[in-house]
Amino acid sequence: MPSYQEYVYKTRRGDVQGVLLQNAQLLERRYTTNNAYFTGAGACPAAPISQSPVDGATKYYNITVTQCTAEAYVLRASPIGVQQRYGANKDFLELTSAGVRSWDKNHDGAIGSGESSWK
Repeated sequence: MPSYQEYVYKTRRGDVQGVLLQNAQLLERRYTTNNAYFTGAGACPAAPISQSPVDGATKYYNITVTQCTAEAYVLRASPIGVQQRYGANKDFLELTSAGVRSWDKNHDGAIGSGESSWK
């Protein structure tokens, strides 16, 4: 049973990786049209797709824009519900406008050295 549960967690993590990439595509389109990812001052706007999976009633990740400027952004996928095995603000994934993929693999709530991959 534990190996099946780990498989389910990995599958959901793989799904959110695809949703992060979809968000990045939408933001790149916005940049192409407006010559900026975000305009204006204040808080970062919502991610184009705010939860994963896109289909289905049960959501396992919230997706937010944690940093944003006209020239750069950081998307973060934070686990929710049963996917949140290690506590709040842990085991999250990030994708930057530069294409850097990070995963809080050791579940300490921060991206450290050796965590610049989704593997």
